[in-house]
Parts: sequence; structure tokens; C-alpha cells
Amino acid sequence: MDPKISESIDKLRSEKRIIANKLIEFSNRFKNSIAKIEKKFEDTFESYEKKLNEIEDEMERKHNEMVAKYDTKIEYIEINVEGIKEVLKVNTDDLSKLETESGYISDKMRVIDCKLEDIEKKIEASENVVKQLQLELLKKTSVIKQCRFDRYGYCKEGDTCKYFHAHKICSEYIEQGVCIKMECRNRHPRQCRYFQQSKCYRGEECKYLHDKRRLDKACHNCKQANLNKYYCEFCNKNFCSKCTIKEAHEKNIYDSANPSACCSSIHI
Repeated sequence: MDPKISESIDKLRSEKRIIANKLIEFSNRFKNSIAKIEKKFEDTFESYEKKLNEIEDEMERKHNEMVAKYDTKIEYIEINVEGIKEVLKVNTDDLSKLETESGYISDKMRVIDCKLEDIEKKIEASENVVKQLQLELLKKTSVIKQCRFDRYGYCKEGDTCKYFHAHKICSEYIEQGVCIKMECRNRHPRQCRYFQQSKCYRGEECKYLHDKRRLDKACHNCKQANLNKYYCEFCNKNFCSKCTIKEAHEKNIYDSANPSACCSSIHI
């Protein structure tokens, strides 16, 4: 066999062994990373589950206390009613008065029944809140794919969506107009097209972005879109931060004590 061919084959075999060793090393690192993620997930889930159990125990305790309190009042009223009946048997002359008191007690009992119904409604509402917290906990502690509809605007599924919904807009996206983060989980909504036409009736509840700065034109000098603009009152034009002089952002150029101020005092 040609020595060059033999040498090439040996070189390829050596590279193959190196690649195989790297693959084994990468596989071991990947398994270790997966194990750490699973451990962190289990610890977080146990912590939130413990908090939910504490909330449920506290709600059950308050419910039992309120029920016991009203049961005591009802027993007291029933005892009074029985006492009134005994008095009726003995004092027939006070029958009309006792009937009035009996009606008053019946009204009180109806009020108590209404309060008990309100308490049951509050308990039901509290149970719904717990269910909602459990759903939010599941979304927070699970690795769920982000909903692209909610990320860029509006998701019609709302809270029932099985994908992750962020609760705030990316600050970098708001300030700079673009987000360069690799795995940003915040919202990056598109500009509301109805807001651009000044006729969005949803107002602050609109899921799309309402940013007046994005309605402005690009820099008059470099023609680049930039959220950080400086408006020149001498020529009535917008200039980006790169095309404006530093002193224009630090001093009052329009001060009457500076009669020589002009466009060159603000932008290039």
C-alpha cells in the first residue's frame, strides 16, 4: 500500500477516536446538566407545593372557625326561641310581644343565612384562586414553550393557553426598539396598527405596543430609525443621539442668555 495512503488512513482513524472521545465527553456533560435541571425542578416544585398546602390549610381553618361561630349563634337563637315558647305557655298576656320578638329573631336568622351564603361564595372564589395559583405555579416551574402569539401580541386562549405567557414587556425592547438576548422570555409585542391611526379603543388593556416614539420619523441626518431622538426647535427636525452634540443633552441650548445658539449648537 502506498505510504501516503496508509498515513492518511492512520490520521483519519486517529481523528475518529478523538471525535468519539469528544462525543462521549459531551454526552456525559449533557446527562449531568439534565440531572441538575431535574433536581432543581423537583426542589422548586416541592417548595411551591408546600406553600399551596399551607394556604389550603389556612383557608380550611378560617372556614371552620366561621362555620363554628355561626353555628354557635344559631344554637343561641334556637335556645331563645325555645325559651320564648315556654314563656308563651305561661304568660298568654304577652303573646303579641313575643310574636314580634319571634319575627325579629326570624329576620336575624334570614340575615345569618344570607351571610352564610356569602361566606360559601367567598370560599368558592378562594378555591378558584387556589386553582389559578396552581396553574400559574405549573407554568412557572415547568419548562414550557413560550406562546408566540402572546410574545408578539394577543393570544385568544388567554389564561387557558397551555404555553407560557410572560407578564411583562422586555425593558431592552422598550428602550432600544430591539432585543438581542438569546433566550429572553419576556414579551416583544408589535406596534398596534390602530394606535398608529389614533383609533385604538382598547387603551391600556391593548396587548399590542402603544409607543408614540415609534411613530416619529427617522433621523433627518443619517436616515436611521432610533428611539433616542433629539428635536431641534431651530429647524423643526429630529436627529438621533449619534448625530447630536453632547452638550445639547446636558445644557439648555435655548436659553435666552445664549443668543448665538443655532442648529450647529445641537446637531452636526
